[in-house]
Amino acid sequence: MEEMKAEMQKQQMETMEKQFELLKRHQSEETMRQTQELRKHSENIIQAEFTKLKQSEDQQKENEAKIERLEALLKALQNKLDQERAKMKKDTKNTNEKIQEIQKQRDELKLELIRAKREFTDALKRVKQENLYLRNQIKQEKINQANSNQKIIKNPFTTPLDPKLAQKLEDVRNRRR
Repeated sequence: MEEMKAEMQKQQMETMEKQFELLKRHQSEETMRQTQELRKHSENIIQAEFTKLKQSEDQQKENEAKIERLEALLKALQNKLDQERAKMKKDTKNTNEKIQEIQKQRDELKLELIRAKREFTDALKRVKQENLYLRNQIKQEKINQANSNQKIIKNPFTTPLDPKLAQKLEDVRNRRR
């Protein structure tokens, strides 16, 4: 029995050694497989980072080209804006000169209008004064004639007017027309 026991222990030891060897081999294969997977994963990550970096460099070059185009466009637009401003300044200057010229003409016309109004007002005053003077003179003549007619009774409608008075009356009538 002891022999059997020793035999069994020996077999168990051998089995355990074989299992240990298998386990060791399996672990080393597993470790190797994991190492290879890690290597592949690392290579993929490195490749992806490299691709991203390359794309970033390409994108950066494209962005730099875009920036250069935009700067050139900005410069062209700035030049055009400066030209437009210069043109507007010139136009504004010309417009201001025209405005001043028109304002001068307006002021001259206002002065002429004021003079014409004064002349018209003065002429109207003179005509009114002359009319008043003539009316008063005609009244006075009628009164004088009436006084003289009372002495000699005559028809006032058939009696001729004084020639000077008749001429003044005719002048006033002509002015009114």
